[in-house]
Amino acid sequence: MKNKKTSEKHHSFISLYAIILISLNIWFLGSCSNQMQPDGGPKDSLRPFIQSSIPQNQGINFKGEKIVLVFNEWVREKNLRQELLITPPNTKYTHKIIKNRLEITFDEPLKSNTTYSFSFREGIEDITEGNKAVIDTLNRQPLKIAFSTGPIIDSMKISGQVKNRLNDKMLEKVVIALYRTDDTLNLAEDAPYYYTITDKEGNFKLENIKSGEYKFYAYLDKNSNTQYNEPEAIDFFTEVIRLEGDSGFINDITFKLSPEDHTAPEIKSKSINGLNYQIDYDEGLDTFQITNLNAISTQSLSYQLKNKGKTLEFYNSAEVYDSLSIAIMAQDSSGNIVKNEVMFAFKNPEEEKERRNRRESSKPSSSLNFEIKTSAGTTFERDFELVFEFEKPVKDIDFDKIIYIPDEDSSRIAPLINRDSTQFYQWNNTRSELRVKYPKFFFSKKIRINADTAAFISVLNDSTRLLSKVFERKEVGDFSSIYGQVSTQTPHYILQLLTENGELIGERINPVKYEFNYLRPGTYKLRIVIDTNQNNRWDASDWINNIRAEDIIFPVIPNEGKLRERWDIEALIEF
Repeated sequence: MKNKKTSEKHHSFISLYAIILISLNIWFLGSCSNQMQPDGGPKDSLRPFIQSSIPQNQGINFKGEKIVLVFNEWVREKNLRQELLITPPNTKYTHKIIKNRLEITFDEPLKSNTTYSFSFREGIEDITEGNKAVIDTLNRQPLKIAFSTGPIIDSMKISGQVKNRLNDKMLEKVVIALYRTDDTLNLAEDAPYYYTITDKEGNFKLENIKSGEYKFYAYLDKNSNTQYNEPEAIDFFTEVIRLEGDSGFINDITFKLSPEDHTAPEIKSKSINGLNYQIDYDEGLDTFQITNLNAISTQSLSYQLKNKGKTLEFYNSAEVYDSLSIAIMAQDSSGNIVKNEVMFAFKNPEEEKERRNRRESSKPSSSLNFEIKTSAGTTFERDFELVFEFEKPVKDIDFDKIIYIPDEDSSRIAPLINRDSTQFYQWNNTRSELRVKYPKFFFSKKIRINADTAAFISVLNDSTRLLSKVFERKEVGDFSSIYGQVSTQTPHYILQLLTENGELIGERINPVKYEFNYLRPGTYKLRIVIDTNQNNRWDASDWINNIRAEDIIFPVIPNEGKLRERWDIEALIEF
């Protein structure tokens, strides 16, 4: 009987154990299903935040070999090496993430009595939706931790914003850099001691800065080397800034970036182009000067600047086939000058002719291509200027073959240009552009310009074909305008009108009253260049010589500069 009772107890225990085990499994499965996000449920929009850290943010006397950040959920890194900004720079480390724990281990001991700042920006995110980590849930500030290895943590701060100087738009991913005046770090060679990067709205904040004197810069770092390299846009303070006591908190600084250019034009290539010789530069030339080093006079060598100033083409107008040696002094729009000596020889025309005949026997003879236009395209006011643009320099012109017909009235045909009326026409220095300006033409609605065959002969003896073009007069009332007055004590400035995309429409030098007419519907903006050196153009900065770029102001235009057809906007400017 005793064994039987023992057996019954044993079976009862097994049954009870089985019931408990089944209940636990049911509870566990239910718990798991409750933790799973149902299909189609709301996405996780909460950002991960720090629950604890070693050391604590803003802590002092830290002597450890690594920092540890513990988040409220599992996290992962995203380009952490690129996103993490550490001050002082060149702090070597390794890192790893285990679930919700980030560890950063230093390769060498930290400097004593030094404030360290770790700005993670967008380098840490949760593993579900990629939400970027923040320092806490209350302020939702970007993830950052600062601590000191000594008894004091540096507390100087600077904040502000960055704009594009040329269009007044906010700029993101701009390096804000502080260089200490007591060291020899170079902007173009060394990373700054303190730096941060602007956010998507162009704002920045530099914190935990040591009191002292600094050189202050802002620049676009397109190659991500934390150094400044031309032609990256830049702005800077010309005076040293001092952070100390009450002056150690500087807010609302505005940098305005624009590119610098200290590099002279360079020759990219030199080549024979048919019977001509051309030199290609890496940028457009503003001016140039040619000196012929041979015995042949410079007048016997014809040349022209093409391709938006990037190509200098030479023509064998003197029919010389020996080697020529020339000196070229070229200058770009920033005033950078280069001098080169070039030796070349023109191709023999008989050999070229034979080659062309074999390849192009059915092709008609070459002609000199050209265009006729005005500054407004095919419209103009009562006083206007015609522009003849040629693909090659012009040697001869037949004035009798260039006529104008007012209002299609053939009885009033007249020569467009008289040879002796030189005050009404002018060639450029390479004779590739002819400008014709008359104070008045007698017509009502339109004028036709006829340039007959062979009206112009190039330096290579090819001629123009017949070209007939009609230009219509447009009355001011058919278009819109922006006008107004300027009130300022600034002695020299340039007022410019731009399209919404930044295209320059026109400009006025030191106007007291201004008017921009013949504007089509669209959005426009005004821009004022403070022309400090009075050279009638905007000048970029020169950080090497501590010269800041000339300032640019964007006045407010009523209705945000939006013009409808036949609208006039008055914009009063005061600066």
